[in-house]
Amino acid sequence: MAYTYTNSRGTTYVLHGRETTLRNGLQRTLYFFAKDAREDALDSVPAGYEVMETKNGLPVLKRDGRFIPPTPVKTEEVADVPQETGDDEGSEEVEPTVEEG
Repeated sequence: MAYTYTNSRGTTYVLHGRETTLRNGLQRTLYFFAKDAREDALDSVPAGYEVMETKNGLPVLKRDGRFIPPTPVKTEEVADVPQETGDDEGSEEVEPTVEEG
């Protein structure tokens, strides 16, 4: 059953979500409301969002300010991160300087 929202004017909208790839290669989900149910309709409001209504009566999703847990890191992504060796050889400790003037 798709999530529906009826605005103050009595029009019913259905919440949808669509996966898309951004220019930098990251995957994001775009959320939108439509008057008809399509194959990408969602059953509930995503965690961390709430439904608000604009002054024109259109429903929009807004982050509700609660903490959204980060996406778990996949094991193949961990292999790509350079590991620290623990030795500080070759690194210098830098003292901060304060300029007066």
